[in-house]
Amino acid sequence: MGAGGAALMSFGMTNFRPKPYKHQCLFDGYAKLRNYCENEYSLYTKNYNYGFDLIIPNEKLTPFIKVIKQYNDTFEEEFMDIYKDVKFQAHKVILEVVR
Repeated sequence: MGAGGAALMSFGMTNFRPKPYKHQCLFDGYAKLRNYCENEYSLYTKNYNYGFDLIIPNEKLTPFIKVIKQYNDTFEEEFMDIYKDVKFQAHKVILEVVR
């Protein structure tokens, strides 16, 4: 597509605004935040066993936990090392290319 095609497409994109998607989770007084690795978490309730996948930056984690604790009677945190018992352990390999 050339500059003319891009100009024509721009007319259809005037007043374009991104639409945020929001999800709701109803809690039953119990919340469990399970950490898989780094910033990847799943949030569970007592009656919903699959969890909601979340990516929470480190600077947002403490305020997030504070809000969850505020609205639930029971709150648990769990760290899971999903690579702890795997048979294959990846190691960094340094390759030297020789001509």
